[in-house]
Amino acid sequence: MKGKTEFTYDEIEQLKVLIKKLRNAERDTQKCIRGKMRKIGFYISDFGSSGMTVDMLYTLIKSGEIKVKGKKCNATTMPETIVKVKESFVSTANHSLKQGLEPWVGKEPKVLILGTLPGDESIKQQSYYANKNNSFWEILRTVFPGFEDLSNKDFVAEVGIALWDCLSAASRKGSTDAGFDEKSQVANDIATFLSQHHSIKMIVLNGKGNQPKGTKRTFEKFFPDIDFPYIALVSTSNVASVTFGEKVKEWSKIKELMV
Repeated sequence: MKGKTEFTYDEIEQLKVLIKKLRNAERDTQKCIRGKMRKIGFYISDFGSSGMTVDMLYTLIKSGEIKVKGKKCNATTMPETIVKVKESFVSTANHSLKQGLEPWVGKEPKVLILGTLPGDESIKQQSYYANKNNSFWEILRTVFPGFEDLSNKDFVAEVGIALWDCLSAASRKGSTDAGFDEKSQVANDIATFLSQHHSIKMIVLNGKGNQPKGTKRTFEKFFPDIDFPYIALVSTSNVASVTFGEKVKEWSKIKELMV
């Protein structure tokens, strides 16, 4: 271990900013950023990942591999997500921690489709909408035919879609939104993602119902200040009481956003 494992709240805030910059920097700039991180005492290699993300940093804090010391900062200096990771993640007999996926995104996506958090099968396979009880891929490939030879990941990149979720992690019983422990929910950094992908014109929410823990309500709860157009479409889950044909018709709206 080259660095330290205890950091102040202020140092964690600095690391969060540097990690975000590192992900999109040129090689020479990356060396400079890593140097700044090492001055703080943080060596990415100590934690076995060359592709460090802010979510991974939060997970290290949650697991206890990184300790945050000193007095708790106020809301202006202490990231809310870190508070949630340290104080609100729970794992009980009925709820277990579920960690989301990295976004799937091509060069110039025009639409960002958001769910809440991947289901258990998707997390297991590290692939979006992997559960056979969700018709997402069948619907999207009907709306955008002619890409049969591409994997799902390459398919969405080719047609100009980015996939992600409102949440990066949460404790949840099973795979459905109804099983969330809302106090444990940690949001993804959607605002930064949008600032990095200027080609995106619209956010599409997978689920337009007003269920308290559904996609639409989750998005509006965590991102009230995002000044960006969005629409909510009927859920692609087979639990939704809408025919496949009706879902295809509604999801065809995103074609208009590709122009």
